[in-house]
Amino acid sequence: MKDTSLKIIRFIEDGNSITQEDSGQLINRAVISHIADIQNLTLEILAEDTYLSDASASRYFKRKGFPSFTSFKNAFTKFMMEQQIAIIRNSYETRDESEKIGRQLDEMNEGIMNTTGKSYKTAAEIMKQCDHVVFVGEMYDIQPFFPLQVILICSSTAAYLCRTCEMDSFPDRIIKGSVAIVTVTHTKENIDSIIRLKEQLGDAKIISFGKDSSLPADAVIPSLENDRFIDRSIVIPMQVKCLTEVYMKVSGLRP
Repeated sequence: MKDTSLKIIRFIEDGNSITQEDSGQLINRAVISHIADIQNLTLEILAEDTYLSDASASRYFKRKGFPSFTSFKNAFTKFMMEQQIAIIRNSYETRDESEKIGRQLDEMNEGIMNTTGKSYKTAAEIMKQCDHVVFVGEMYDIQPFFPLQVILICSSTAAYLCRTCEMDSFPDRIIKGSVAIVTVTHTKENIDSIIRLKEQLGDAKIISFGKDSSLPADAVIPSLENDRFIDRSIVIPMQVKCLTEVYMKVSGLRP
């Protein structure tokens, strides 16, 4: 079963990879978009969502190591259940993790913000209420969100990592329902792409790490303003981990 779990993890990763064949990424993201009802997903629905043939979609799952589309769905469903059980089982061992991370962030920022306070809870509640969560930005910014993406997917929320450079080609047709867009990248290109995606999707919610006046955010995770900690490779993963812990708490996965 370990090998099967790795296949599912790689499948999710492939949906985030712009280097793989375009049709493969389309199939991956289309599957994720139906994660809340994956057992009722059919090759016909996938073909309609991706503009590919049933046969092309079927061959793709075989290339990924699954004998059939049905075996893939069963493996994915089992993976989701096992991940949820593992999170709950470990919850008592790590129940103070959110507070610990919060204290670390407070120390880094000299107590400027309450990291386990309203901003994180608001962001977590938005994600919990939405059918889809799209993490948008440069890869070095959004890669730390991958564990949270997996947790969201295993909680039956469709979640995607999307680079700024592929935003204009993001298949918004696969998204049906409420959407949260999460970003930590505040380049003009990224902000413009997010605003366009919000317009395409309708009433999407925006969660921003760091305030940008040109981005109409519904929730803002405050920036760490202490100049001693300008290394984003340290700060962003810490903030994402805190958001993950708060999300699991508001979702009932943490006591």
